[in-house]
Amino acid sequence: MEINDLVLTGVRWLHALAGAAWVGGGLFYLLVLQPSLEEVEDQSSLSSLKQGVAGEFKEVVGMCVVGLIITGAVLTFDRLAHGNVGNLYVAILALKVAGAGGMFALTWAMGRRRPVIKTREGATIGGEPIEPLPAFLRRLISPSQLILVLGVLVFFLAAMLQVLFEKR
Repeated sequence: MEINDLVLTGVRWLHALAGAAWVGGGLFYLLVLQPSLEEVEDQSSLSSLKQGVAGEFKEVVGMCVVGLIITGAVLTFDRLAHGNVGNLYVAILALKVAGAGGMFALTWAMGRRRPVIKTREGATIGGEPIEPLPAFLRRLISPSQLILVLGVLVFFLAAMLQVLFEKR
């Protein structure tokens, strides 16, 4: 194994780790933590706990985004530099990059908005109560849900790319 192979292995590992941290963290946050916190009876410190958790997760996601962009650029250049990938590979890679770009854009947009704090009594933005959407609509249009769906799709496309590259 040459030094170049070791470097690429490290880059792949960091890329996979960043993607797993972001998507896995999103799965945990939306499917485990959020529903659990909504069931808490003592609402007095719940809002600050939610804001703290969201802030910490935002930092993790920020590091993941930077890592994914850097390692993704290196891996894309490496694969395309071989020159023997087909049109299907390039098309799937473009879909993967577009999905990841959508995740980055939604994350950036979410970071710029004022946080919505949900409690048993209702949701607020900046302390002002807002009228909640029906639950099924909130699940369908939530940016967090869309980021998670895109992340799962990006992982699937990455698996497809690996299979296509190995078959060449």
